[in-house]
Amino acid sequence: MNGTSDALKASVIKYCSAIGADPLLVQGAGGNVSWKDGDTLWVKASGAWLAEADKKDIFVPVDLKHLRVAIESGDFSVIPKLCGESTLRPSIETLLHALMPHRIVVHLHTIEILAHLVRDNCQTALLSLLDSSIHWTVVDYKSLGQS
Repeated sequence: MNGTSDALKASVIKYCSAIGADPLLVQGAGGNVSWKDGDTLWVKASGAWLAEADKKDIFVPVDLKHLRVAIESGDFSVIPKLCGESTLRPSIETLLHALMPHRIVVHLHTIEILAHLVRDNCQTALLSLLDSSIHWTVVDYKSLGQS
């Protein structure tokens, strides 16, 4: 990495440690953060805790160009390729982070949102709570074993 990349990484790690320590924002290993550095996507490892970002190596470098080529061709079952060696596995949400055009992506499972999403008819409730200028959607949960 160069100086700018190192500074970005340090800022992301500091931010992750702070938000990861707030149980209203992050529950256990939930949520995810990533940043793009050229053709590399640094994404939180599966099972890693954001609160430990300043104590452990929790980010995995994956080949962003490979993911973007797959996405452009409609291959959403693409498996991320690691850049270098790592014992960590990229998050199951890596493709979501690659899809986003932003340099830094923060994706959390906050208690306040989860409290609404687990209810019957949550979309109806959200319609009454959210301003009509906000564009949103609910994406149903799917585990790897579901079709």
